[in-house]
Amino acid sequence: MTRYSNSPLKEAQRNIETLNRSALRRLGRLCLAVIIVISACTRSLGSGRGEPVLIATDSVSIATVEATRTPVPSITHTALPVPSPSATTSQLTIPTPTLVPSTVTVDVTGRLLVTDDTGIQEVLLPDGNSRYLLHKEEDWVEWGAKFGQNQKTLAYWMAYENRREVWLSPLYGDWKPKRILIIEDDFDGWLMGNWAVNDRYLLTSAAILDDSSPLEDYIIVRTYIYDIQEDEFVAEPYWPGACMTLAPSPQTEHLALWCSQSEDTSHPRYLVLEPETSPWIAEQTPQQLSEDCHSLLCAWSADGNYVAYIIDEHVPESLYYSTVGTPMAVHLKDDENDFLRSPLWSPNSAYILYFGASMNRPNPYTKISAIGTPEVVWRGVDTSEELGLDFRELAVWSPDSRYIARAAFSFLEDKNLIVLEDISIGREVGRVNTGLNPITDMIWLETHSNR
Repeated sequence: MTRYSNSPLKEAQRNIETLNRSALRRLGRLCLAVIIVISACTRSLGSGRGEPVLIATDSVSIATVEATRTPVPSITHTALPVPSPSATTSQLTIPTPTLVPSTVTVDVTGRLLVTDDTGIQEVLLPDGNSRYLLHKEEDWVEWGAKFGQNQKTLAYWMAYENRREVWLSPLYGDWKPKRILIIEDDFDGWLMGNWAVNDRYLLTSAAILDDSSPLEDYIIVRTYIYDIQEDEFVAEPYWPGACMTLAPSPQTEHLALWCSQSEDTSHPRYLVLEPETSPWIAEQTPQQLSEDCHSLLCAWSADGNYVAYIIDEHVPESLYYSTVGTPMAVHLKDDENDFLRSPLWSPNSAYILYFGASMNRPNPYTKISAIGTPEVVWRGVDTSEELGLDFRELAVWSPDSRYIARAAFSFLEDKNLIVLEDISIGREVGRVNTGLNPITDMIWLETHSNR
């Protein structure tokens, strides 16, 4: 029987029990548990209020955009490189982020989709016009949403008193939400909205608490696997275990996600999920690179050519990336941090953003490394006392890979913000005021697209 003492379910429990930022910092502030919900669920079948509908309301001024004046630096900055796996090492000037709030025009464009406790908002850049796409309904005991990082699909879910539902909607074109799953069983914990294998699969996992473990480990006993490409479930109605092992496929020699069985058996069988091949059953033991390939520790690049993963078995933890075809691991060395979380590829698949914390430093870092060189090209301290900002462990890339948007809380103004930063010069270029509710997930899309 496989146990997950460091699973995202365990980290979600810490996140729920710890409600203030100072306590999060004492825990390493590394628990980005947006996709995870732990709760008692269903007991009996009952009636709901009908199907939720995404409502495209008229544009209103829900969000406020403030720009940041960015004077020409007195020093020159190294332009962002265009790295490749064979690039040679070069010395880069690491820009230090400078935040100078002002009220001039923001020269960035696109659509920010933002989720919080009340629903999902769309914010247009640079004017800040916004509208709700989805409102939380009163009979939802809990709910959540997670954007696929390939910028094509949104998964959201809600728990009623007697069931859970999972829905999908495209991010471009008409909003056409589709319910793909209803679960009426009761479990101790849930891992919801886990996008996997370059967002081809959406995983919904149910877990039970292992009463025999002093660490209160969770055991994932079911994983509902939805194949976005084929529009169907794999191994219906569910796979009896977890899908978290990153290892090469014996058939194609490409990296794949392996699903193990929760029950010990004399003849173990694995379900192998690959980007371009139909799922299949293997009986040999995987030659694993990681046994915890979930969104807090593992990410596939947008072009499908790489996987970034964090090994957290020892301190300091280590960040690697590997090619998918003919896997070859590269260690992205980080001498500043002991704990690492949430790798996130840029849309051009050239950079990896991640969060780090150290036992010897009070404030965590957000860092961006280029692959191929590999070098750190940007770093940002996650707390700015002089500006009254406390950055959360949540960031997204702009579609052109030039900017990042970071969720932050202003403890001077008592409100939540999205801070837009140009990583090529290390300067803030604007802010979006999102109000009182903490942001749980977001994505930055192009204004128009033919996708």
